[in-house]
Amino acid sequence: MKKVYFSPLVDQYFFNWIRKPTWDTLHWCDQDRFYQFLKAHDRYSRNKEIIRLSRNIKLAAKEFHPKLDEEHINEIVEIYIERARIIRSYLQVKFPDHLVEMRNPIAVWGELHRIVKYDEATGEFHPLYTDKELEEILNKHFGENWRE
Repeated sequence: MKKVYFSPLVDQYFFNWIRKPTWDTLHWCDQDRFYQFLKAHDRYSRNKEIIRLSRNIKLAAKEFHPKLDEEHINEIVEIYIERARIIRSYLQVKFPDHLVEMRNPIAVWGELHRIVKYDEATGEFHPLYTDKELEEILNKHFGENWRE
């Protein structure tokens, strides 16, 4: 029985990268195959833990490339895992940022309305801006008729 590392579909992308004899060269073609695998993994896998990702890549590399030194495998996997972290961080960044763009008054109101401050005396969270302050901010940036 064939070992499944992630899922049958994700494994197709995984094997397309990890089984290549050049997978560890960091050549742009190998990187593209890794990025395809990562995209498939992030799209189709329920368990997206980076530790599991790293462990399974190391296991498969040892299985498909038994002549490679374990230290070399670990170094290459760490490079790819760091790239996965960077890509995932990039994709999770909130965009657009309505407070930066200041183009949509309703979206700006929503963002400002969600900002809270912590009151240490009561142990409670309270809105950072009062309704009056929100109104003043929006009037300043969008004019008196921003609600229209």
